[in-house]
This record gives sequence, structure tokens and C-alpha cells, in this order.
Amino acid sequence: MAVDGTAISADSSHAYVPPQATDSRSPCPALNILANHGYLPRDGRALTKDMLYQAVKQVFNVDARPFSLNKIFYARDDPAHPEGLLLPGKDTIDLEDLNLPNKVEHEVSLTRHDRHLADSNKPDPALVAALKAATSSSTTTHLTATDITRHRVTRYAHSKQHNAQNMVYTTKELVLSLGQDAFILYVFGRDGMIPLEYIDDFFLLERIPNGWTKREQEFNFNSMVPLVASGLARFKWATLW
Repeated sequence: MAVDGTAISADSSHAYVPPQATDSRSPCPALNILANHGYLPRDGRALTKDMLYQAVKQVFNVDARPFSLNKIFYARDDPAHPEGLLLPGKDTIDLEDLNLPNKVEHEVSLTRHDRHLADSNKPDPALVAALKAATSSSTTTHLTATDITRHRVTRYAHSKQHNAQNMVYTTKELVLSLGQDAFILYVFGRDGMIPLEYIDDFFLLERIPNGWTKREQEFNFNSMVPLVASGLARFKWATLW
């Protein structure tokens, strides 16, 4: 696997291996990719904050600390840190812990169902196909930021129709969603577009896409903010129609 700047090992220790039934996986495809390629323990268990930071940085060149990483390593019952995932006496998490409700897991996912409708921890191939179908007619080989927002709005409308009683999607969840969209666009896209062939690899198979190269410039809070701001503007515009 080639990268710009720092080589990602293509040896057997980082070969793609789908998870076993007993392995722990999360609603986050990026973290699942890291486990499937052995940058995190392949069983997805007993993960420290430093392990997650180092793996995300090494493979994606993303500083995850300003995002969820700085929020989840607190006790689950700590009211001052509502995103905390740690059980009493523990300083590690399993990937499946990220699927706890009202933490960092949220509804209106691009490729996963709301938890009250289906298994929110696994991608739905039909939703992945719908995301790819959201591509605009002028860029049928790529997804743009507008395409992703269009699909997100469609998913929002579906949740409003089918999960209105249980749906929790406030400004917090919207901004979190748009931060994830920004990550996808920045890490896997070039010139604001993501090749469609990357979508199945990333969202469905949860493996590093063939031909993908890592950006030399780090994705961090400063690079995320303008992308989220643009996403907020597009979301507001789209919901008016």
C-alpha cells in the first residue's frame, strides 16, 4: 500500500483480514479498518488512548485528539464527560463500546441504520449502494461534498419518518456527522471528490482502498472547521427543499 511521505507496511502483519465472530468492532469504519489491517489489535479489544491515537495518525495522518478521542476516555457515568466509555476500574475500551447510545454513536448514519430500526453497528449494503447512487450526473465516477450531504439529508428524512419517537439528532449529532463527512472527504478525497471505488472498501468491507495514498498534510481541528462550516451551510440549504 503506497502513501505520500510515509510508507504503510504491506507485509503480512498488516494484510487485510476480515473480523472473526468474536472480534469487537464499532460503528466507525475507520477504526474497524485499523483493526482489520492489524494497526490496532485485530480482536478490537483492550485499546488504550495512545494506541488509538498512534494508529489513526500512522495510517490516516489524522490527529484524533481534538475530536472524540479526547472525550471517550472517561467513566461512562461521569456527568462532566457525557461521551465517556470507560467501565469502573478500566483504562481501555473495546471497539464495540463506541456503539453505546448517546455517546459518540448517533442516528442518521450514512451507511448504518438507527439502533431502533436495525443493527447500528454493522453497515447495510443497501445504504452503501444508496450513498454511491447519490453521485451527481456530472461526476458519476466520484462523490462530492454535496453528494454526501444529499445522502445525509435523505437519511435524516428516513429517520424522521420511521424513527421519530426514538430519534436523537440535535446540533451535537449534526456537527459530529459533518465532522465525519469532513474526515472522509479530506482523507480519501482529492479536490473535493472521492472515487466511487473507495466507497465499498471503506464503508462495506472496511479495508484500506486499493490505490489510496495518505495525505502529507495532517487532518486536524483547524482543517476540519471550514469543512464542517460548509457542511452546515449545505445541510440548511438542503433541508429547505
